[in-house]
Amino acid sequence: MRAPHEPSDESDDSTAARLVEVEVKLAFHQQTIADLSQALVEKERRITALERQVEHLEKAMRVLAQRAGTSPGEVLGAHPEDDPVPRSG
Repeated sequence: MRAPHEPSDESDDSTAARLVEVEVKLAFHQQTIADLSQALVEKERRITALERQVEHLEKAMRVLAQRAGTSPGEVLGAHPEDDPVPRSG
């Protein structure tokens, strides 16, 4: 014989189902946060690399601007060690 249906059994099943649903949502949110955090770290690294490139280009532009005012007797190919723009010649 089958035991009579008890309302508490249905309540327990409903609570268990809701708990599973909440756990699944929590796991999804945790993974989303981890993914966003990793993306943020990668973007920060890229921004830092781009900032270094901009600094290097600004330095190169300053050197080129200074060269524009040099005398015509300057020896091409001779430049200081910190000169980021090699001269051809």
